[in-house]
Amino acid sequence: MSQVTKSTQGSRLPSQVRKIGAAIALSFGLAASAGAATINSGLTNGLLNTLEDQDREAYIDANLDGLISIGDVFIGVVRIDNFLPSGAPSNNQVYGIISNQITSFTPNGGRQYVHLGETTVAGYTMADLTGNANCVGALVCVYDRAVPFSQNLINAPTGPGMLDMISMVTSEGTLRVATGLGTAGDTYLTADVVAAFGVGSSNAAFTLAPTSVQFGNFGGGLDVLYNNTNFVYTDSVLTLDTLTGFHTTQVGISNGAFRGMVGDGNEAIFGNVAGAPQCTNVLGAHVTCGFVTDADFFVRPQRVPEPGSLALLGAGLVGLVGLRRRSTKA
Repeated sequence: MSQVTKSTQGSRLPSQVRKIGAAIALSFGLAASAGAATINSGLTNGLLNTLEDQDREAYIDANLDGLISIGDVFIGVVRIDNFLPSGAPSNNQVYGIISNQITSFTPNGGRQYVHLGETTVAGYTMADLTGNANCVGALVCVYDRAVPFSQNLINAPTGPGMLDMISMVTSEGTLRVATGLGTAGDTYLTADVVAAFGVGSSNAAFTLAPTSVQFGNFGGGLDVLYNNTNFVYTDSVLTLDTLTGFHTTQVGISNGAFRGMVGDGNEAIFGNVAGAPQCTNVLGAHVTCGFVTDADFFVRPQRVPEPGSLALLGAGLVGLVGLRRRSTKA
């Protein structure tokens, strides 16, 4: 009789185990797929993810010399459009704030490699722009929102200027990730531009270039300085810098392209508050200027189990132990 009882309970055990395992798997599956357009729901766990974007950047002549110079600043907004491989569109729910500064350059025939780093000019540092201490030292701070932002800053901005658009993102969204050069030696952000837009040239060139003209490329490798997502990001993204070779970082930037702003249809958004120094035209006046860019961000996220999932996992394990003990006693 005992052998029959054992056999019966042994046949029940896999069924109960399967039910517990299914519940655990369902919990983790729902955590990964809830929503469709935020950072937490758009990323695919364990795989190399591509975040396709478009951005608008305003130029700041920090030296007031009318030239593109070391120390000049670029600030802007970047909209994440799509997450791959999930295929989830952002639906205007994910934006990044950009602030970087020219730190040095390397001549390359008729082109230049322009090296970019953390902005130190008061009023344009990432902490100043966002009002968030977690963005200190960052080059890009990413925000998202459970519903679309009130403006589409790429296709239909109402402005009136870049600082206003940055304020909209920071006031409506939640800071998720801050990325920058950090202290790791493998990080970088470099632009490869034609000499006419390189260091030492007149910044009036920014006021004349149409969107159909691409005057440079850029790429980089950054680290995560602040993380408020359901993932961790490891040094597993490989990028190639023409000058220094391959880099392995937590965030990669590739396929970046600079284009002019003339003809964008929303030129006013490249402006800033009254009196902010931008480009100097042929008449010596400060005028609105900037450029349009697009690029791909790359990350390989590893999901951190949510507390509810961990609790369910713990309950499932306790249940498995209990079932095992009952089976043994029988």
